[in-house]
Formats: sequence, C-alpha cells, structure tokens
Amino acid sequence: MSQPFPWVPNAARGEWLRPTEAEPFGSILPIVPRGFAAYARVFHAVERDRPREKKTWHGLDEATCFDGVEDIAAMLETERATWAISADGWR
Repeated sequence: MSQPFPWVPNAARGEWLRPTEAEPFGSILPIVPRGFAAYARVFHAVERDRPREKKTWHGLDEATCFDGVEDIAAMLETERATWAISADGWR
C-alpha cells in the first residue's frame, strides 16, 4: 500500500519551480526543464464523433440533442484521427 506524502512546511524547497510560472501558455518548459538540445512533442491519436444523420455538431442544441435517444452510440459515427486531420476537419 502506498504511503501518503509527508507534510513539508518549508516551501523554499520548491523555489526551483518558480521560473515555470512565467512561461507562456503552450510552452513545454513548465513540464520539461530548460537545457535540453531539443524537445519533441508526440501527439496521441484522437477519437472524434459526430451525429450520423446531420454529419456535424454545428447548429445542434447540446441540451436537447440526445432527448429520446435510446442508443447514443448508434446515433454517432466515430473516427480515429491525427491532430492535424482533427484540426483540419472531418475527412
């Protein structure tokens, strides 16, 4: 069984993290420290869906879209896509 982290009252031990607070949104530096010659981002595949009948989510009222639908999975078509395809639109 894992042990809980002990309380450490001296917050100065985490001062090395302070510079990461100033990094712009989307920067890798809050996750990986500076100093590496190169960084790589690996984007996992995404799964997206849309209503079979309408072929789009645009114009649908999200609050009532599934009213009266017994099998939501059957109402949707899904596709695994790369981030590039996902940003570009449905194939």
